[in-house]
Amino acid sequence: MLRNINRIICFVLVLCFAFSMSSCYGLKGLFGADSEHVGSEETDSEQTEAIFYDYESIECKKSSGTKYGYYLFDNDDCSAISLGLPIEWTICEGDVGYDIVRDNENIGTLKNGRTNIMPNETVCYNETNVSTGVKYDWSIIFVDGEFVHRIVYSCKIDKKDCVMTLEVGYDELDELALKRARFSLSIKEIRTDPGFETINLSASSKGKPILILGNSFIGSSRVGAILERMCKAGGKTEHQILWESRGMATVSNQWSDYLNQMRNGDFAAVFMCGFYGSEDVSAFKTFVDACKVSSTPLVIFPAHNESKGPVAAKRYSNVYYLSWKLELDTLIASGVDRWDLCIDDYHKHSQPLAGYVGAHMIYRALFGEVPPILSQYDEVSYSTITKKLGDYSQTGVIWLVKDDVAVHKMY
Repeated sequence: MLRNINRIICFVLVLCFAFSMSSCYGLKGLFGADSEHVGSEETDSEQTEAIFYDYESIECKKSSGTKYGYYLFDNDDCSAISLGLPIEWTICEGDVGYDIVRDNENIGTLKNGRTNIMPNETVCYNETNVSTGVKYDWSIIFVDGEFVHRIVYSCKIDKKDCVMTLEVGYDELDELALKRARFSLSIKEIRTDPGFETINLSASSKGKPILILGNSFIGSSRVGAILERMCKAGGKTEHQILWESRGMATVSNQWSDYLNQMRNGDFAAVFMCGFYGSEDVSAFKTFVDACKVSSTPLVIFPAHNESKGPVAAKRYSNVYYLSWKLELDTLIASGVDRWDLCIDDYHKHSQPLAGYVGAHMIYRALFGEVPPILSQYDEVSYSTITKKLGDYSQTGVIWLVKDDVAVHKMY
């Protein structure tokens, strides 16, 4: 009996196994052709993606370094976009914007404005970010059977919208060069502002003198005498130039004898040096109040050895600030020999060439134009000025760009 039961159980198990095999075979027979077709579609899809999107398998040209350039969007801008690109690239003027050349072959373009996506273009990848004040919008685009990088750079410079587009073949940027093209971005000052029409002289100031007060730096630099020569040559004879040089003078221990004249409005404008400590910054309020009574323009005009001019300018924001010190330091940083501007003594007094710079600044600020060209400005000749300062006398601009960095006009 038990044996029969076991036979029956075994028979049932065999039937179940056979049914499952036939069922699997039947499913395969039912869906086999379609399964192969689905598999084929997946393979085709993968192949299409590999052909159409597999840009990462493309071998890119290596770059041995980065070369920086400045991209200027307006002739009056003092700042520009700084961008690092492969050292092997040459930026050449093209029919529209600039052509990018590598090994004598055009590999891309750099244009003013934004290049938009066209109907025949497919965006395979996109990334947008901001690097040091400059936004970049980077896309990898498939067009006409090729992959290209398109990077749109945008920012505001001097409150103006500035946009340019870089486009090169995908294989022209290796991983490091691509990082540089996205992250080696900044807005750089490339020159100083000449500062035209900074100080507004009132109609009632005509016939009144312009006063410069300072210590021995006023005397050693001859700034007052040079300004006087400039004004006479430029026909600005309605204002006499007065200057006083008192050794070791500071705002806190000198010039109180001028307060009544300042209150009375006896001067067209007053330029003051002597900001060395916090006590000078505090004491300056007395002169600010005196000039306020008469609406006399008062100017913070720190000499080259002063340290508190910026502090005074920040505290008295309603007072004019013309930093003679900063202009001299900027010239030195741009490559002018320090000893052409400074005397090699204990206080590093200013030379007449530095006095010329200070007078040039005052003239521009008062009259809204560069001073006339003379063969001799008191103790400094024009030939010396052009030799030491370049075209500063004609522009009032100090270029901050190094000789090995190109400036490209995007306008």
